Amino acid sequence: MSLLLSLSLLSCQEQINEGEVTLTVSVLGKNESSRFGFKQATLLDVVKTKCDVETKKTIYTEYLTCIDNICANDEFSWVYYVNDDPINQGIDIYEVKNDDKILVIYKKV
Repeated sequence: MSLLLSLSLLSCQEQINEGEVTLTVSVLGKNESSRFGFKQATLLDVVKTKCDVETKKTIYTEYLTCIDNICANDEFSWVYYVNDDPINQGIDIYEVKNDDKILVIYKKV
């Protein structure tokens, strides 16, 4: 019985999300990539690890407005992809996973 209780308690514990990610920041054709470890991180946490970041908070999420003093405007915006797919969640909500390939690109809208 104690074995069943122990197994039950293990399954109820929160999974710790950790591993390594690759982050590429692309600004007007100039790409900088790095690979590093994380533990329990959102996409925003990962970008903040390598860049000076400004965001805009809304009622539901945060939006990336500036990276290293390069800011979104009427013509350009920061767009982010994970494993070549656009993210449909806020940058502060998406939880990165081991081996994610993250691309943050400053591009014309």
